[in-house]
Amino acid sequence: MTITWTFFGKVRPERFPVSWKDTLTGHLIQPDFGIEADFSTFIHVGQVIVTLTLTKGTTDIESLRNIAAECAHDLSDLVGYASGCFFDVEIISACCPETGAQHVFGVQIPALVQRDNPHRRAQIRGDLVIAVGENVSAKMVLRDFQLAMRDSIGTGFYCYRAIEAMMQSMKNDSIKTDKQAWETLNNALQLDRSASEKIKQHADFPRHGKPWSMTDQDRGEVFQITDEIVYRFLEYLRRNKGPLPSDAFSLFSVSDNQKVRD
Repeated sequence: MTITWTFFGKVRPERFPVSWKDTLTGHLIQPDFGIEADFSTFIHVGQVIVTLTLTKGTTDIESLRNIAAECAHDLSDLVGYASGCFFDVEIISACCPETGAQHVFGVQIPALVQRDNPHRRAQIRGDLVIAVGENVSAKMVLRDFQLAMRDSIGTGFYCYRAIEAMMQSMKNDSIKTDKQAWETLNNALQLDRSASEKIKQHADFPRHGKPWSMTDQDRGEVFQITDEIVYRFLEYLRRNKGPLPSDAFSLFSVSDNQKVRD
């Protein structure tokens, strides 16, 4: 039995009522997920309806949500190009008539909010606000991390670019090469090289313009690793750019990811 999921969402900003007169239909193949599906995309006055009928394989609802968002982006990006405007797509809910299943997607990233990150609190520390405000690289890091949350396909690209911004911030009159800067960053933040290299694996294809896809599980892992690195970088800045003490920050590597503030 084929399974059909219908996804509902919006094109933002809503004050520009994006419409497409015809329903876009086709067949998509996601070899990384092992699935194939017939799809249809309809956008009218900023309202989005995407249907995915799975003809081969299956995957989790969050990964299907990301695929549905990409189907909607195919149209909204074209309209944005033609109109000179920026649009984003938010998939809000989904239902499956065959099973009766219904799902409403939250706005939080589960892989992030479930972690014990001391900076993730209702009130932001004043010294952290000052540290970020005085550091251009920190602003770049946080901006790219936000873009990673927005773009399911580009998550690895934006996360790695955020880490590269940290690396570039280490350069000075005596630290001039990327190799030296990476070594300085890893030493200062108590990072094993494997942490940034893991993110790089998910960044290389999209940063070179090659097709790429991620399961929601892979995306969660990328977020968890990057979140720990960002936390340490902000702590480094808040502590007046002093190397993080090893007694409070054990060496962080990919193999330790499930043990450190998970």
